[in-house]
Amino acid sequence: MSKYDKQRLIEVMQRLDKTFKPRLAENIHNTPQMGGILNSKGTAGYNPDTSKQDKEYAAMNKKTNDPTKEEMASLLQNKFQGMADENIEFDIAAAIYWFASDYHGGQNSNLYSALSTSDYRPSPMHSSIEDDESETATQMYQELINTFGGAQEHSVDEVFGWSAKEKETKGNNEKIEAAKQEIQKYNFNRIFFMPAKNADANDLKQSKVVRINGITQELPLLAELLPQLFDVNQGASSIRMKSGANEYEGMIPLNWANILRGTDGYINQDQAVQRLNQELDGFSQKMGMQEQQEEEFVPHDSYTVSNSGGYEIMLSDDGDAAKVRDAFGSDNPETSDWLEIVYVSGKPVIDPSGYNIPLSHVMRIR
Repeated sequence: MSKYDKQRLIEVMQRLDKTFKPRLAENIHNTPQMGGILNSKGTAGYNPDTSKQDKEYAAMNKKTNDPTKEEMASLLQNKFQGMADENIEFDIAAAIYWFASDYHGGQNSNLYSALSTSDYRPSPMHSSIEDDESETATQMYQELINTFGGAQEHSVDEVFGWSAKEKETKGNNEKIEAAKQEIQKYNFNRIFFMPAKNADANDLKQSKVVRINGITQELPLLAELLPQLFDVNQGASSIRMKSGANEYEGMIPLNWANILRGTDGYINQDQAVQRLNQELDGFSQKMGMQEQQEEEFVPHDSYTVSNSGGYEIMLSDDGDAAKVRDAFGSDNPETSDWLEIVYVSGKPVIDPSGYNIPLSHVMRIR
């Protein structure tokens, strides 16, 4: 498991402990073996006046519209139709079950009815939808909250602790995959244009701009991710095109030349798809590098070289690596990449061939 994944796992566990488990454990206990729902005192039925916790629970339930099982199922089927998920019906049942379990308003409510008639039964070890359900089921659960009401601390982004930067990265990754599907189906002959025989420079420019505006509308995700290809100020390049048994000579926007022009001088559809996929993969890698470079430095220890200089030390979660940052004595402080911690003569040392910092010589920052 990577350092990032490990840290994320710890954050998720902490958030789940604070967000889901205390409320579920205190206010409602799912006991299908006993055929019903127990309130916070362990008695059958639900009485919002039995305790302070139950009053808070009842107040929270007032935020929902108390939808029927059919209304929730219809919403999710329409919202998530077309997903390549063979377990879609199972995900819908799980999302409805946990939403009804978390937000029902008592035995006379529609949500309680949806809960008691559900065919879905979670493991007795599970206390929320996050314990073992798919990401799709979790998204469906959030959709029910967004549509019918509920406590907003159940936001998927918040539960998983996604920062604004991480949500941006996640969204860009989804756009990249969608853009790849977009270009897979596209006919790149559409980028080709033929100016009139007597066209002057202004006519050529106008034809180019019209073509670029057209493909911007046809390939909106690609235009967002690779804007340099859609710059209306770029030049134009000559190229040949085959259409059936016919061949034509014309122009394409200059920035597309390396992508579209094959070795024979004609537009090459397969080459275009391949090279655009490479461009998109490069964009994704660049985002990953930027995110890695922007990782927050959290100092755990310090190491003094002399009275005129020293370092701050950040240890990885698994204790196998460290980052070193100039603490003082430098006009241009720098932060290292992750450096391996190696055992030398039985003692841990950070980067023996470089910084060579014995861990026994560092001081914990309090």
